[in-house]
Amino acid sequence: MICRRGNDSKMLNSEVYEEYLREVELLKSLLYREKWRPASRRDKKLVLKRMSVLLKALGNPERRINFVLVGGTSGKGSVATMIYQALLQNGVRCGLHSKPFLTSPTEETSVNGKLISSEEFIFCSRRVRAALLQVYRGKFGMPTYLEAMTALTLVAFKNSGIKWAVVEVGLGGRFDRTNVLPARLSVITNVSRDHLESIGPTLKNVAWHKAGLIRKGQAAAVIGRMPLKIEKIFLAEARKKRVPIFIAQDQPSESFYDSNRNLALLAVQTLRESVLTNLDLKAAKKGINAVRLAGRMEEIKSRPPTILDAAHNPAKMEHIVRSLRSRGIKKVNLVFGALSGKDYKEMVKIVSPLTAKAYLSQPLVEKRDAVRPANLAKEFKKYGIRTRETFDPLEAYALAKRNRLPVLITGSLYLVGNVREIWWPEAKILEEKRNI
Repeated sequence: MICRRGNDSKMLNSEVYEEYLREVELLKSLLYREKWRPASRRDKKLVLKRMSVLLKALGNPERRINFVLVGGTSGKGSVATMIYQALLQNGVRCGLHSKPFLTSPTEETSVNGKLISSEEFIFCSRRVRAALLQVYRGKFGMPTYLEAMTALTLVAFKNSGIKWAVVEVGLGGRFDRTNVLPARLSVITNVSRDHLESIGPTLKNVAWHKAGLIRKGQAAAVIGRMPLKIEKIFLAEARKKRVPIFIAQDQPSESFYDSNRNLALLAVQTLRESVLTNLDLKAAKKGINAVRLAGRMEEIKSRPPTILDAAHNPAKMEHIVRSLRSRGIKKVNLVFGALSGKDYKEMVKIVSPLTAKAYLSQPLVEKRDAVRPANLAKEFKKYGIRTRETFDPLEAYALAKRNRLPVLITGSLYLVGNVREIWWPEAKILEEKRNI
């Protein structure tokens, strides 16, 4: 059948849904190709070249769009969404590319305040898959799943006719696939100890990768408050590229989310002073303050109450613990799981004082290894906390909600997504074109 784009009906056609699921599986097959990729084609520097070739095969959908790139270790999804909402509140036709998704791949692509439809996903996926074959025949080999998904978003942006887009960067920056986009503004939230195995081993290495988002020709760059030795790396990069750079000034008492709001507002102010002179800061603040993110300090009105938070590193875990304490929550039943490579020992140490009992599972996500529940249990038992282990996140949640204590689900965005499907199944997201 022919799938028509732009269908706003909330009724999800079963045939369209089947086609959508098929496209998702075809794109996911790229995940399994990557392990056979020759070492000569795994060089980080090839990512930018391969991504450029892929976009050329698609007719360069990124042209005529002004981009804001948002990178950093933590908070980049929040800041990207805040900037997006600030622009929408000002009447700017705008898109958002954030990742990873919780339940449906359409969650990664939002246009003018709504997620793209299943029909639009099908149309864009087919275009991208045709281009993948062209690139595969060249010297850079088959694009990766992440490259294909970013290209899909860019095709959707072009189809919508938007002139501005906010794009969340991957774990690095300098060699990230998004760094081929013509950014008018780059925003870097912070630098902390995460992904050291990929872009480390030191914080200076991580900062160098993220500073690569500052490129010649940009209107400006904006960074969050950082230790002076890390800040200097960004200042040096900005001088080298002759790009004005602005640093957010946070108060010591401010929360993680307050810092994100300040940084987003500074980014909007910078856009107003350079390229979008008609922006209204009052409207921008309204958009920023209204932002709610799926799986980030998300409260479900269940019995007992359920809190979903995608904290996956010590800094984020400290924030969720402080936030719950400030709300008068003294103890929770914890559903916890973590991906391999994360500092789960430190996260366990931080969340233990809040934990009455830990229900341990593992995030269910393709091509990513998780920490075994038995290993998590050893850490919790160091702090005298009773545990229950299961490989099924839904079973862990069912066990955790048996008494009146609030349930906190955290440790991994993917684990949160596994359980969140209870309230937001994929069909609902596709029907309503929203996930919160």
